Amino acid sequence: LYPKRILLGEIRGAEAFTYLNLISSGHDGSIATLHANDPLNAIDRLTLMVLQAGTTLTSDQVKMFVKQSIDIIVQLGRTETGGYGCSAIYFKTFEDLKNEKNNIHA
Repeated sequence: LYPKRILLGEIRGAEAFTYLNLISSGHDGSIATLHANDPLNAIDRLTLMVLQAGTTLTSDQVKMFVKQSIDIIVQLGRTETGGYGCSAIYFKTFEDLKNEKNNIHA
């Protein structure tokens, strides 16, 4: 079987590296959750989780891998009525994609 999409409940630690490897291998999409203060902090938290898993990559290499692997981050937060709703969205821009291509050194 070849899954089209990867679904993961909550990322809390070392599984972050496995998740990033999976979603970077040609699947049509993925959804996962993690706790962070805002979308940019989510990138930093994923970077830290991968580093804590014991990789030999540098922090900058891991952060670039995270940014290349994830296209959209949606933050949920409490609404005035006590429910939950979207409070912030991060998504790659065309400029981000161009910069990623320019940062690839073969």
